[in-house]
Amino acid sequence: QKMTTFLGSASKLGNEASEPKRLEASGPGWEEHFVDREQASATCSVGVSVSRSLSYVTISDFATVEERFTLQEAAFEVKRNGSSDGVHILGASEANGNATTRYSVEGLLNRQAKATSAALLDRLLGFLEDGHESSNLEMAGLALAVFGISSNLRQRKATWYGEPNEEGRIFYEPKVNIYEKGGFFNV
Repeated sequence: QKMTTFLGSASKLGNEASEPKRLEASGPGWEEHFVDREQASATCSVGVSVSRSLSYVTISDFATVEERFTLQEAAFEVKRNGSSDGVHILGASEANGNATTRYSVEGLLNRQAKATSAALLDRLLGFLEDGHESSNLEMAGLALAVFGISSNLRQRKATWYGEPNEEGRIFYEPKVNIYEKGGFFNV
């Protein structure tokens, strides 16, 4: 197990002490990954780091093979049919390599993919809410930092982040990423 995150602030004794640096945090079924190691390690918690896009969290065995297959096949179906309406091509960045195509679930994919996406969102919100009922308080803190609340998340309406395609039309998350040869997500 990795060291858990440092919570709180350090007191300084003269000029000798410096701000504590924390390691990537982990807990039952989840792991934090720094995007910007220097800045993320200087934050006081996973929630603050994620809300500032300095890190992200992966959850072990979150989606079933069937769920992943459903989303992937729905995106491949759009690709096979040659529909580019709602496709967002990403260029190279720190997180994404070239040859990455993103398919908006709500804007493009079939009914089964939308139902799968809704089930995954419900599971994610439940995972975050369960932080109150377990020793996994980092997840409750993450929910509070990102959503402003940490309970009753499932009863709220999600407002997703949107990005414009090349024509300026906005397509909202969640999206399915398809990586061609040379494409990657930098983990």
